[in-house]
Amino acid sequence: MKYYDFLKQKRIELGYSTRQLGGKISLSGSYISLVENGKTSTPPTEETLGKLVIALKLTKIEMNMLYNLIDEEILPERVKNKIKQLEKQLLEQKKEVNILDDNCKNNSCEQTELEKEIYNLNEKQKEKVLKFINEYIL
Repeated sequence: MKYYDFLKQKRIELGYSTRQLGGKISLSGSYISLVENGKTSTPPTEETLGKLVIALKLTKIEMNMLYNLIDEEILPERVKNKIKQLEKQLLEQKKEVNILDDNCKNNSCEQTELEKEIYNLNEKQKEKVLKFINEYIL
């Protein structure tokens, strides 16, 4: 999916015309139509994207999806490859943590109180903790 298809889909879900959406963010309906049809040379500016996020009532997950779609559209191939490489490294590190996690569940390592608490969480709870750390601490 392209970012402009995503924007169009969200606009239609809310029942807005291009003119109505444009009016909500102080832009013309013609501009919204150009964006939604991929006829602009660049994606909307950060300011316009911020207004679209609010007007289209995007959740945080949807907003991240939109920005990821835009990045896929405009980032050079070398940057995309670097991101993929870093994602693979992150997955490998996560696997290593899971191995340590399994070992520590069997009390075969010394743990701090925090580590003990984390090791007792189920996978879904661990994902929430990681998400919190990534969004609010890192």
